[in-house]
Amino acid sequence: DKLVRQQNVSVPERSLIFAGLEPYKCYHSLIRALSNIGWGALSKPVHALTSHGRPEVQPLLSVQNVSRTSIVLRSDHSKLSLNVSFECGNAGNRLQSLLRGPMSNYVVYTSFVEPNQLVSRQTQPVIPEANQLIIITGLQPYTQYNISVAFETNQLQGPLTRLLVRTLESVPGRPVITNASSTDQSITLRWIDGSTAGGVIIGYKLELYRCGANQQDEPDESLRLHKQQIGAESKQFTFEVLDPNACYSIRVAAGTRVGFGPFSSLYQVYTDMPAPRPPELLSAKFLESNDILLNWTCSGLCASLLGGAASQHYTVCWSTPPSGIEPNCLRTQTFSASQQAFCNCGDGQPFQT
Repeated sequence: DKLVRQQNVSVPERSLIFAGLEPYKCYHSLIRALSNIGWGALSKPVHALTSHGRPEVQPLLSVQNVSRTSIVLRSDHSKLSLNVSFECGNAGNRLQSLLRGPMSNYVVYTSFVEPNQLVSRQTQPVIPEANQLIIITGLQPYTQYNISVAFETNQLQGPLTRLLVRTLESVPGRPVITNASSTDQSITLRWIDGSTAGGVIIGYKLELYRCGANQQDEPDESLRLHKQQIGAESKQFTFEVLDPNACYSIRVAAGTRVGFGPFSSLYQVYTDMPAPRPPELLSAKFLESNDILLNWTCSGLCASLLGGAASQHYTVCWSTPPSGIEPNCLRTQTFSASQQAFCNCGDGQPFQT
């Protein structure tokens, strides 16, 4: 034991107050009398414990385990208790003396690093053993957290110990398809990553189906036309060599080093109608009325995909030399297999159609 204070008291006083002592610390008090002959023998020690105070030590922490959604810390009490004597005759007070009170807790603050935002505050009782585990759950995958831990006694908090810990990678969430564009033979799909990245995205997987794939459950494999995996450099992809005026369903999934996450919802896109091929001009004949009679034919891929000749429209254009002059045009609709149109080009003017 170390002598903390010695004080003389004159008679007839029978009491003494020791001030300025440390909080929640056990002190041994002894007394002896003085006479003309000299000092008498010391009395038996009286043990007294001061009231609670703020803890003065920091937890000694190390990372025990990290998963995708949890962090386990290890607190080593034995190193805190080195060179601390047993006090008040109770070995259990060794750690509590350092913590300045009984029934102490760990208080654990968990915060995002970016943005700096508190996620949770939790408490856990201190167990006076050599080691104790502090378990933090409910975290997000592949996220860096600032973990701050302190001892707390009677709502008085001691100094903090801080650790930066990142949870492990997971599979990413569903990407979100933003839009698509199409031609008569291709579809270009664009998407963004989902709200849960899960880690570093290293690639995407796309699947193309005929319309009619199940929208609720996993689509029918027999309807899948194409499967493609690409890198993470771009968030768009073009499917080519498709049928014109056809309906397709597309979905996309993102992947990390852990694996690919769930697919997005199926996204339906129609390819465009192809433009008809030019009709074949059969003849051009001047009429006595100073008109020109044109005859042409349209069959096969020239014909409209939306119906037969009854719904076909044509644009007839003509110009006079030089050919750089903007041509005149008229739009006509035909109602029979004999395709024809009339134009009045003026007296004696050559023409090009």
